[in-house]
Order: sequence, then structure tokens, then C-alpha cells
Amino acid sequence: MADRVFVRGFDYGTEEDAIRAHFQQAGPVSSVELWGKGAAIVTFSAPAAAEAAVKLDRSIIPGNSRFVEVKLDDDPQSSRCRVFVRGFDFGTTDEQLESHCSQAGQIVKVQWCSKGSAIVTYSTPAEAQQAINTLNRSTIPGNSRFVDVMIKEDGNGFFERRMKGMPGAMFWFANLARYWGKGKGKGSKGRKEDPPGSGRVFVRGFDFGTTDEQLQSHMSAAGEVADMHWVTRGSAVVIFKDAESAKKATETLHKSVIPNNSRYIDVILKDSE
Repeated sequence: MADRVFVRGFDYGTEEDAIRAHFQQAGPVSSVELWGKGAAIVTFSAPAAAEAAVKLDRSIIPGNSRFVEVKLDDDPQSSRCRVFVRGFDFGTTDEQLESHCSQAGQIVKVQWCSKGSAIVTYSTPAEAQQAINTLNRSTIPGNSRFVDVMIKEDGNGFFERRMKGMPGAMFWFANLARYWGKGKGKGSKGRKEDPPGSGRVFVRGFDFGTTDEQLQSHMSAAGEVADMHWVTRGSAVVIFKDAESAKKATETLHKSVIPNNSRYIDVILKDSE
């Protein structure tokens, strides 16, 4: 029997402790592994607890504004069979994603994390590694941008491994920490309000290692940037001093390329929080 569940749909910025506390209603939680911004694998100390956790489907984690989806995660082998795929175009179908990723081996399961990211589980760890070796920075037919394929985006020592010898990693890690500490959104303490009259956009798809200066300089072409909050290594919330600049950013910078980057960005208007 499975001793873990796949959870998706919680608010971006929800912390591991909040997820753990919510699912301990079903039984003792052994670990929480975050995948992307709104998905996680929750492992219990007993299969019965995982079965009970399924009853928390469509429940709301305290401090969140949306319900979660909960499904048993009954992968035939360990998490080494999984890869995290991100960066594909919004609107990509299950069939397109599975067809592309199946070039590396037999796919057991595809679990969507967001409109542009998913966990793909292969039948063996070797096939998962093959996907990383051959499909990272490849383009799904019909898409206009390449995908990143990796073992995992965050958690369980990922940050520490990436910090070693990676240009720009210190910048990224510091900014991520700043996001959790100062970012906007429900479920976080001590977060300040957006400035009066400001506008915000969500920016995704820029290269890993892009710095504050590169992102701010590029977005400033639409107007004065009041603040930025990093969400992941390839996405951020950018707050403009006025709403008109935010609207202009979606009109003029959507599908543009930050200098020295290799892929274009999506710029999406967001409500202030």
C-alpha cells in the first residue's frame, strides 16, 4: 500500500510546516517534499494514514485561499524515478507532454503542478536520468520554448547542492529567502501591502541565475519598479509604482527576452494583494 499522497493547489508561498500540520490530521507525517510552487509529496509513517489523508481532498490549509487536491502516490519505486519538468507553454496537453517525455523511457504517471510544470514518473531511475540527460532544454513539439528537466526543483538539500560553484546562485538564494520573508499573499506573516496605485505582474520563464539587476533593468522598460519578489529560480512577482506601467509591461514585455537569456518570458497581470 502507498504511504504517501500527492498534494497540489495550495497557495504559492505555503510553507512545509503548514502543509505538515494540516496533513497530520490523518496521521504522523514523515516528510514533506515540495515540487514547484504549489505541489508536494507528503509521506506518512503508515499506509493507513495516507489512505486517511485522501479524505482531505478539497480541504483548505489554514491561511490559504484555495482548496487542495489530494491523491494517493503509489509509484512503483522510489522518488529517483521522478523528474520535474517546467517551462512548457501554457495550454500544453497531457498527450503532448507525455509523448515528448516518453522518448526517455516508459512513463508511469504524469502529475501536473501548475499550467507550466509537472512531475513525470518513469518506470526506472535509469529512465529518469535519461530524461534529464536528453530532454533538458529540449522543446515539446508545438511549443515555442524549451523545458527544464531535473530531479527536483527544491527541498532535501537541493539549495545546498546548487549553491556550490553556480554563478549567480547566491543572488538567487538570497532573493528566494527575501521572497518568503517579505512577499505578499495570504498565509505569511509581516508582509507589507502593495504601494497605493501600484500594479503587479507575474514574470516566468527567465533563465536560472538571472539576477535582480537583470530582471529589474528589463522590466523597468515599462515603468518604475517599486519592488520584486522571487517565487522560484525562473519566476518572480514584479510590482510597478503605478498600475498603468504594469499593464504596459504585459503589452510590451510579454514574450520578450532579457539580455543574455536564452528564452523569452511570460508577463501576466496580477491583482494586488
